[in-house]
Amino acid sequence: MKLFLPILLFFFANPDLAEVRKLYTDAAKSDSNAKTFNEKVAAIADNDPDKVLVAYKGCGLTLKSKFSKVLADKISFMKAGAKLIDAAVAADPDNIEIRMIRLSVQESVPRIVGYRANKKEDKAMILKNFKDTGELKEYIRDFINQSKSFTPAERKSLK
Repeated sequence: MKLFLPILLFFFANPDLAEVRKLYTDAAKSDSNAKTFNEKVAAIADNDPDKVLVAYKGCGLTLKSKFSKVLADKISFMKAGAKLIDAAVAADPDNIEIRMIRLSVQESVPRIVGYRANKKEDKAMILKNFKDTGELKEYIRDFINQSKSFTPAERKSLK
């Protein structure tokens, strides 16, 4: 029994955040990348204390929505994903990575979905706090450089 508990904890432990970030950068490019990303974040509890991981899980659900063939599933995954992302933002509104996740989702969903209301707010927060991102500076900069929300002048000002 003593040996079983550590093995059980290994399988249900949260994924490594660095690995989640790496998978996230390519997750939207293909169905197989999205599936790999979702496999990594699926075990994260909706009420996990690490709200960054909760936001990534929400993003994974929105990606499931993107690649789903069934309309009811698309709607269900999108609502569940958006709910997790918004809950993560509400719990940690000053977290630039969570804001980046929400902005990336909101700028990529079709207008008809209606999940686009926070783009300006998240962009402004990212621009205001970019200098304080520490170890995430390159990761956030890579997002900004490929994002549709930032102008060339804004990108250049963050170098």
